[in-house]
Amino acid sequence: YRTSITMRTIRTLENGDWAFASDNSLSVLTDIDALSQSIEEYVKTLYGELIFYTDKGIRWNNILGNSVNSALVEGYIRDRIEECQGVIRVNSLTITLAGNTLSYVALIQTIYGETELNAGI
Repeated sequence: YRTSITMRTIRTLENGDWAFASDNSLSVLTDIDALSQSIEEYVKTLYGELIFYTDKGIRWNNILGNSVNSALVEGYIRDRIEECQGVIRVNSLTITLAGNTLSYVALIQTIYGETELNAGI
C-alpha cells in the first residue's frame, strides 16, 4: 500500500495547541503519523464545528448520555474514519463506554500501511 504521496501536518498537543520543536519551529508529522493524527481529530470534530463544512462531524451531544446506543456510536466513528483521505478501510473498531468517557481502539488500513489508534472523546 506504499504511496509516493506525502502527507504533512502540524503536530498538535492533547489540548489541540500546536507543538513546537526545541528550536521553536513548528513540529511537523508526515505520512502515517500525520494521517493518524488527522483521523483522531476527525473523530473528535463536533457536527457543525467546521466553518466550511458545517455538515460534517459527529453529533456527540445527541448520541452520548444516559442511554447510549453503542452500535450507533461505533457506526458514526467508523463512518468518520472512512471519510479521511488516505484511509482504505477500518479493519477493526472497539469502543468502550464508561460513565461519561468514550474510548476506542481502531485498526486502520491506510495508503501508508496499517495504524492503530487508541483514543477517546
